[in-house]
Amino acid sequence: MSTAAPTAKSFILDMLLAAEGRPLSARDAIIACAVFSISENSVRVALARLSSASMIVAAGRGAYRLGPRAMELAGDVATWRTAEQRIRPWQGGFVAVHAGALGRSDRSALRQRTRALQMLGFRELDKGLYVRPDNIEDSVDTVRHRLYTLGLEREAAVFLAGTARRSTPATASYASRCRAGWTLPMNWSRTWPRANRFCWAVAPSGK
Repeated sequence: MSTAAPTAKSFILDMLLAAEGRPLSARDAIIACAVFSISENSVRVALARLSSASMIVAAGRGAYRLGPRAMELAGDVATWRTAEQRIRPWQGGFVAVHAGALGRSDRSALRQRTRALQMLGFRELDKGLYVRPDNIEDSVDTVRHRLYTLGLEREAAVFLAGTARRSTPATASYASRCRAGWTLPMNWSRTWPRANRFCWAVAPSGK
């Protein structure tokens, strides 16, 4: 299986993450990116956009380190390594996200929203309504925070959708549709490397 070449943005963020707080000079970033045939101009544009989005901050003349926004995102990437340990028995309920009122004209926001939902295993049940089994993390508040960190707009409603006590044909049909599409538990050991790529892909880079 071939591996996609990194973008200037994702590679710069990866290098800064590996640096563990040490600054990275623009010159070193250009030299390192050249190994992957990433042009100097692309590196400088990526640095400017990442700085504008507060993903990186200045650390002296011509040097940068990760900003608070990127550090939070990096922490979320790290949690995927132990995600399988945090899966709990599924009791039949669901976590739902209602994004029907959010616009679709902003392609960058739409892309971040879609990838954030995909990363945590949400599937679209009806237009603008996404669900996943309520079997990850310790609460819906934690799931909500992770979704917002990964790029979901804070205007989106994230809530628990439990199973109805009295089933009707309509609720039974909805429950059946909700259950479709998931194999539990998810294989997180295979999923988290993709999460790492997704996290940097959805990271804002300015206009």
